[in-house]
Amino acid sequence: MQKITKKDMHLRGKKSSDLAFIIKTDLLARYNPKLLKWIDKADWFGPIFVPMSSIDVSDRADWEAIDRHGKIEEMAGGMQLGYCKPIILIQSEKKLILLDGHTRFLSRESIDGKDIQAYIGTVNNDDWKQMKRLEKNGEEGGKR
Repeated sequence: MQKITKKDMHLRGKKSSDLAFIIKTDLLARYNPKLLKWIDKADWFGPIFVPMSSIDVSDRADWEAIDRHGKIEEMAGGMQLGYCKPIILIQSEKKLILLDGHTRFLSRESIDGKDIQAYIGTVNNDDWKQMKRLEKNGEEGGKR
């Protein structure tokens, strides 16, 4: 996969530190603050529309969101009306890694599966992986 870089993005607008604040504030509603410390150290850009085919979904069978059929359908209806809160992705060597927004991803996929709005972070350590593991045992919209 060709790496997505900042210079390729036309919708950056805000500084990485501003985006880190926005992302962290949103995630605080669902995650323990201790799991979010790495966000301030990441380099962020977006929101930008990303081809869904560039996102790694190899672990989708483990997603807690996969069985939330009612929520997926409800969210897809909102997306068709223009609601599209960005998902959170992490840049990797191969594909982008879906960190938060699994239900939104599945909702968008049920509509057309083309592009989805996302924030993309570049991280120089593995601190974010603890948060990623929670998707396998996550609670429906609950504090993780």
